[in-house]
Amino acid sequence: GNSVSTPIAIQFSRPMSQAQTLAGFSISPNITGTYLWSGGDQTLTFTPDSKFTFGVRYTITVNTIATSTDRV
Repeated sequence: GNSVSTPIAIQFSRPMSQAQTLAGFSISPNITGTYLWSGGDQTLTFTPDSKFTFGVRYTITVNTIATSTDRV
């Protein structure tokens, strides 16, 4: 089984707008957690509040609402 709440880090190629990127971020099935930006807003780390359920496939999506700080 999964004994820890494993963080998921997403690396972007340029600094991202935090609000826009978080608005476009989703995990299915839904799981709550905390978000941490680092690397000059180029890395978003999601840490779930509870462990992922073993055997369940989670889909992480960052849709097109996410934009960089320079709107690219």
